[in-house]
Amino acid sequence: MSNYLKLTKDKLDIEEISQLVTESTTGAVSIFVGTTRDHFEGKRVLTLEYEAYEAMAVKKMEDLCQLTRSKWPSIHNIAIYHRFVNLFNYLKGLKISFLAFFVL
Repeated sequence: MSNYLKLTKDKLDIEEISQLVTESTTGAVSIFVGTTRDHFEGKRVLTLEYEAYEAMAVKKMEDLCQLTRSKWPSIHNIAIYHRFVNLFNYLKGLKISFLAFFVL
């Protein structure tokens, strides 16, 4: 059982991260993908900026893994990746900002 946690400014690759958590002994991979949206409260979103105090953010990610494992002990691997960077011009393409994978 492993936890893969990462804060990055790099583009997130769903396939690459999925391969980290996938095992031949498991029967499913559950994925949550958070993306930016083009509106909020009736206003157009032109830019979105994520920032993080890395030490605290990674600690909270570890806490989430521990809580998840306490509720569902059969989970094999967990990957939580978060992109923190300025995301400009949503209309130029989908910007993935958060990924969470749970292998059952």
